[in-house]
Amino acid sequence: MTRKAKFGILAFVLAFLGLGAWTNNQEERMQSAFVGIELGTSWGDVIKVLGKPEVLPRCGESITRSAPPGCVREAYYSTILQCILVVSFDANDKVVGKRKFRYP
Repeated sequence: MTRKAKFGILAFVLAFLGLGAWTNNQEERMQSAFVGIELGTSWGDVIKVLGKPEVLPRCGESITRSAPPGCVREAYYSTILQCILVVSFDANDKVVGKRKFRYP
């Protein structure tokens, strides 16, 4: 095997391992931030820890089908590997609930 081929294989393996480490890090960061969100947390604080949501449906209009009392909108976040995180907000932009849905 030539030196160039060995270098190519090594580069591929390192890239694969790097992608796996990055994916795991992103997953852990999202899950940890989600656990830290408490009832009454403001919209702005949720954005600071989870980032901008992917979807903002009205409560109960999508996968949740039901919503916590007082909910007027929900923020959806997809994690890379495991699930969809849903944070529910009231009319004052305060968290009134949060749920996790696992991918089938």
